[in-house]
Amino acid sequence: MTEQRRLLIMGLLHKSDMHGYMLNAHLGITMPISLKKPTTYNMLESMEREGLVEGSQESTGDRKRRVFSLTSAGRKVYLENLREHVSRFIPGEYPGMVSLSFLDDLPRKEAWTALEIRLTKIRKFMEELATQNPEEDTSHQGSGGIAFAFIKDVAELEHTYIQKILSHMEAT
Repeated sequence: MTEQRRLLIMGLLHKSDMHGYMLNAHLGITMPISLKKPTTYNMLESMEREGLVEGSQESTGDRKRRVFSLTSAGRKVYLENLREHVSRFIPGEYPGMVSLSFLDDLPRKEAWTALEIRLTKIRKFMEELATQNPEEDTSHQGSGGIAFAFIKDVAELEHTYIQKILSHMEAT
């Protein structure tokens, strides 16, 4: 997962130089993996030591911010990693599905209620997604809309799947 997080940070910096706050703002629900602020800063520091990223001070009013950019070596490593990762298949891990493996261990009514709560949370997430990127352009191979569309499709798939489980429980 570290490789993917590193690629994510480098990809964002390849698009534009950014200070840490701006970088973290791009790491919201529209990204396919999560990255916490301390991890982002640790990775930036590590990549800076490796000569892949350089940070410079920028003044904005009475605040100083560190703006990060890819070095030429960083661009080269980024593009090499990007080529490698685009051609890879990594089977998905879905931690949220682990609990469904043991659903029968709950009393039926409790399982039903928990699944309905989950459906409500999925719907809320899907509503949030709908406000994040209304024009998901997946026509360009480099579009961030591709990852966004994937996240949206996975949420819709989980919604459908939980509905099927409820239908099955109702029928049996």
